[in-house]
Amino acid sequence: MFTAFNEILPELCNHKEIANNYSITFLGKGWNFAVDKLQEAGYETYQIDFVDVYLDEIIKYDIQLTPISVGTGTKGKVLDALANGLLIIGTPYAMENIAVENNKSCIIYKDAKQLISILKEIPLQKEKYEVMAEEGRKCVLTMHDRKKVAKELFDLF
Repeated sequence: MFTAFNEILPELCNHKEIANNYSITFLGKGWNFAVDKLQEAGYETYQIDFVDVYLDEIIKYDIQLTPISVGTGTKGKVLDALANGLLIIGTPYAMENIAVENNKSCIIYKDAKQLISILKEIPLQKEKYEVMAEEGRKCVLTMHDRKKVAKELFDLF
Protein backbone atom coordinates (compact mmCIF):
# COMPACT_ATOMS: atom_id res chain seq x y z
CA MET A 1 0.00 0.00 0.00
CA PHE A 2 2.86 2.36 0.77
CA THR A 3 4.13 2.54 -2.82
CA ALA A 4 0.70 2.95 -4.43
CA PHE A 5 -0.35 5.52 -1.84
CA ASN A 6 2.76 7.60 -2.52
CA GLU A 7 1.63 7.77 -6.14
CA ILE A 8 -1.68 9.38 -5.17
CA LEU A 9 -0.53 11.60 -2.29
CA PRO A 10 0.76 14.46 -4.51
CA GLU A 11 -2.50 14.50 -6.49
CA LEU A 12 -4.56 14.62 -3.29
CA CYS A 13 -2.43 17.53 -2.05
CA ASN A 14 -2.75 19.34 -5.40
CA HIS A 15 -6.55 19.06 -5.39
CA LYS A 16 -7.42 20.92 -2.23
CA GLU A 17 -10.92 21.59 -3.56
CA ILE A 18 -12.00 18.09 -2.51
CA ALA A 19 -10.60 18.41 1.02
CA ASN A 20 -13.90 19.70 2.43
CA ASN A 21 -15.72 16.59 1.21
CA TYR A 22 -13.57 14.00 2.97
CA SER A 23 -12.20 13.18 6.38
CA ILE A 24 -9.33 10.71 6.00
CA THR A 25 -8.32 8.21 8.66
CA PHE A 26 -5.28 5.97 8.38
CA LEU A 27 -5.39 2.70 10.29
CA GLY A 28 -1.97 1.39 11.24
CA LYS A 29 1.45 2.76 12.03
CA GLY A 30 3.77 4.59 9.68
CA TRP A 31 1.40 7.08 8.07
CA ASN A 32 2.45 10.22 9.99
CA PHE A 33 4.07 11.70 6.88
CA ALA A 34 0.81 11.36 4.94
CA VAL A 35 -1.29 12.78 7.76
CA ASP A 36 1.00 15.81 7.98
CA LYS A 37 1.02 16.46 4.22
CA LEU A 38 -2.73 16.08 3.88
CA GLN A 39 -3.39 18.32 6.86
CA GLU A 40 -1.12 20.95 5.30
CA ALA A 41 -3.24 20.69 2.15
CA GLY A 42 -6.43 21.31 4.15
CA TYR A 43 -7.75 17.79 4.70
CA GLU A 44 -9.19 16.66 8.02
CA THR A 45 -6.87 13.72 8.61
CA TYR A 46 -6.30 11.27 11.45
CA GLN A 47 -4.13 8.27 12.21
CA ILE A 48 -5.07 5.39 14.47
CA ASP A 49 -2.01 3.26 15.19
CA PHE A 50 -3.84 0.27 16.64
CA VAL A 51 -7.40 -0.94 17.15
CA ASP A 52 -8.46 -3.89 19.27
CA VAL A 53 -11.21 -5.01 16.88
CA TYR A 54 -10.66 -4.03 13.25
CA LEU A 55 -14.30 -4.54 12.26
CA ASP A 56 -15.56 -2.30 15.07
CA GLU A 57 -13.41 0.48 13.66
CA ILE A 58 -14.08 0.17 9.93
CA ILE A 59 -17.85 0.24 10.31
CA LYS A 60 -17.46 3.88 11.37
CA TYR A 61 -16.49 4.85 7.82
CA ASP A 62 -18.17 5.06 4.42
CA ILE A 63 -15.28 4.51 2.02
CA GLN A 64 -12.11 2.46 2.06
CA LEU A 65 -9.35 3.56 -0.27
CA THR A 66 -7.18 0.56 -1.06
CA PRO A 67 -4.13 1.51 -3.14
CA ILE A 68 -2.34 -1.81 -3.45
CA SER A 69 0.60 -2.14 -5.84
CA VAL A 70 1.30 -5.80 -5.09
CA GLY A 71 -1.68 -8.11 -4.66
CA THR A 72 -0.82 -9.77 -1.38
CA GLY A 73 -1.48 -9.33 2.31
CA THR A 74 -4.56 -7.13 2.46
CA LYS A 75 -7.35 -9.10 0.78
CA GLY A 76 -8.97 -9.86 4.12
CA LYS A 77 -9.26 -6.17 4.88
CA VAL A 78 -10.86 -5.51 1.49
CA LEU A 79 -13.33 -8.36 2.01
CA ASP A 80 -14.11 -7.16 5.55
CA ALA A 81 -14.78 -3.63 4.32
CA LEU A 82 -16.98 -4.83 1.46
CA ALA A 83 -18.91 -7.20 3.73
CA ASN A 84 -19.58 -4.32 6.11
CA GLY A 85 -20.97 -2.01 3.43
CA LEU A 86 -18.07 0.33 2.75
CA LEU A 87 -17.56 1.61 -0.77
CA ILE A 88 -14.21 0.23 -1.89
CA ILE A 89 -12.04 2.32 -4.18
CA GLY A 90 -8.96 0.36 -5.10
CA THR A 91 -6.35 -0.53 -7.63
CA PRO A 92 -6.77 -3.58 -9.86
CA TYR A 93 -4.52 -5.51 -7.45
CA ALA A 94 -6.77 -4.63 -4.52
CA MET A 95 -9.79 -6.15 -6.23
CA GLU A 96 -8.05 -9.15 -7.78
CA ASN A 97 -9.90 -12.44 -7.13
CA ILE A 98 -12.77 -10.72 -5.34
CA ALA A 99 -16.27 -11.25 -6.76
CA VAL A 100 -17.06 -7.61 -7.49
CA GLU A 101 -17.43 -5.63 -10.68
CA ASN A 102 -15.99 -2.21 -11.42
CA ASN A 103 -18.56 0.60 -11.28
CA LYS A 104 -21.26 -1.80 -10.09
CA SER A 105 -20.05 -3.09 -6.74
CA CYS A 106 -16.72 -1.29 -6.30
CA ILE A 107 -14.54 1.27 -8.02
CA ILE A 108 -11.26 0.27 -9.61
CA TYR A 109 -8.95 3.13 -10.48
CA LYS A 110 -5.84 2.95 -12.65
CA ASP A 111 -3.94 6.09 -11.69
CA ALA A 112 -3.99 9.10 -9.40
CA LYS A 113 -5.72 11.40 -11.90
CA GLN A 114 -8.60 8.96 -12.32
CA LEU A 115 -8.87 8.63 -8.53
CA ILE A 116 -9.19 12.40 -8.15
CA SER A 117 -11.99 12.45 -10.76
CA ILE A 118 -13.81 9.75 -8.81
CA LEU A 119 -13.37 11.60 -5.51
CA LYS A 120 -14.77 14.74 -7.12
CA GLU A 121 -17.84 12.86 -8.39
CA ILE A 122 -18.82 10.98 -5.23
CA PRO A 123 -20.23 13.98 -3.30
CA LEU A 124 -22.28 14.94 -6.37
CA GLN A 125 -23.85 11.48 -6.70
CA LYS A 126 -23.97 10.07 -3.17
CA GLU A 127 -26.96 7.81 -3.80
CA LYS A 128 -25.25 6.13 -6.75
CA TYR A 129 -22.25 5.28 -4.60
CA GLU A 130 -24.35 4.16 -1.64
CA VAL A 131 -26.09 1.68 -3.96
CA MET A 132 -22.69 0.56 -5.27
CA ALA A 133 -21.43 -0.06 -1.72
CA GLU A 134 -24.52 -2.11 -0.93
CA GLU A 135 -24.04 -4.12 -4.12
CA GLY A 136 -20.44 -4.82 -3.08
CA ARG A 137 -21.66 -6.02 0.30
CA LYS A 138 -24.18 -8.37 -1.34
CA CYS A 139 -21.58 -9.75 -3.77
CA VAL A 140 -19.07 -10.55 -1.06
CA LEU A 141 -21.59 -12.04 1.35
CA THR A 142 -22.95 -14.24 -1.43
CA MET A 143 -19.87 -15.23 -3.41
CA HIS A 144 -17.30 -15.36 -0.59
CA ASP A 145 -19.52 -17.13 1.93
CA ARG A 146 -17.49 -19.74 3.87
CA LYS A 147 -20.08 -22.49 3.48
CA LYS A 148 -20.39 -21.90 -0.26
CA VAL A 149 -16.63 -21.88 -0.77
CA ALA A 150 -16.14 -25.01 1.40
CA LYS A 151 -18.92 -26.86 -0.45
CA GLU A 152 -17.41 -25.97 -3.83
CA LEU A 153 -13.99 -27.13 -2.63
CA PHE A 154 -15.19 -30.44 -1.22
CA ASP A 155 -17.36 -31.10 -4.28
CA LEU A 156 -14.12 -31.29 -6.25
CA PHE A 157 -13.13 -34.47 -4.40
